[in-house]
Formats: sequence, C-alpha cells, structure tokens
Amino acid sequence: MKRKMIPLVSGILVALFLAPAGFAAADDRWPEPPREKDLARVREKIETLRAWRISEELDLDEKTSAKLFSAMREADEEGWRIEAQNRELMRELRAQLEKEKKEPGKISEILDNLTRNRMEKVRAEDRHFSRVREILSPEDTARYLMFQLKFQRELRERAARAFREGSDRMEDRGFDRSERRSGSDGGSSSGSGRRKK
Repeated sequence: MKRKMIPLVSGILVALFLAPAGFAAADDRWPEPPREKDLARVREKIETLRAWRISEELDLDEKTSAKLFSAMREADEEGWRIEAQNRELMRELRAQLEKEKKEPGKISEILDNLTRNRMEKVRAEDRHFSRVREILSPEDTARYLMFQLKFQRELRERAARAFREGSDRMEDRGFDRSERRSGSDGGSSSGSGRRKK
C-alpha cells in the first residue's frame, strides 16, 4: 500500500514545488520564483519521503541511519541556504534587466555572486560525500549514490509530467500560451504585444 502511494505523493509534491515558477509568471519574459514558505513546506515532505525510501533501499541499522540522516539534513540545509540566496540574486538580476537604464556593474556583481554560490554548492556536495563515506561501507555508499540519482530522476520526471498536465488543463479551458502570459482576460496589454510600463 505504501509503495503505491509514492508516485502519487511525490508527484503532488513536485507539482507544488514547481507550479509557482511555471504558472505564476509576472510578465511575458521572467517567471516569478516560488515563495520561500511554499518551498519550505514542500521540501519537508520531499525529505520525509526520501528518508523513508532510503531506509528501505539500504536496510541500515538504527545507529547508522541516525548518522546518515544527520549528514543528509546538514547537506540539505546548506544546499537550501545557497539556493535561497540564488533565488534572491535572480530576483535582483530580473529587476536589473527590467530597468530602462541598466547598471552593468551591478549585473556583473550579481553574476559573480551566482558563480561563487555555484562553486560553494559543489564544495558542500564534496563535503557531504566524504561524510557519507565515513558513515557507510563502500557498497552502501555506492547504493546511496545510485538511490540519490534515481530519486532525483523520478522527481524530475514527475515534475515534467505535472507541468505538462497542468498546461494541458489550461489549454482545455480555452487558454493558449499567449493568453496565459498576457493575463486571465485573454487580451494582450497593447497592440504591439509588449507589456505596458
């Protein structure tokens, strides 16, 4: 029974995770990032699902599980912190690109910060992998890595499916892509197709 619930639950979670980014577009060009409150709620549910699945996959004793879950929690928190910073940086970048008079220095600074965060995320992943190798045997470490890849792939597939189904539902209601971008009234903002300032 539990196993049958996994696709449904994780599909719903991923849809919730991605829907704000996919459907709550503020204008034609730049989608609005999801709200932190929504992400935190969905993140917690995904982490719970992942912990349950990994317990089944690796069949670890209680002591090893506790150590592994602690390491996973720390890695998750660091990853989410970096991603939250990136979302804020992308909001700033979006604001810069929407300005009539662009500020190349500010844009360059934001890009530098995004690059630093990308490198920091790679370092955080390296630290996590080293810690996992201290906790698990080589075979279980390999199983852990394979599980993580499989779990991420499943989430991406369910996200793509949820996005397609949501898009199809909107088209079934009589909205095409241009209407979704221009607003719920179905009309464009101006004759040229550009948004009013």
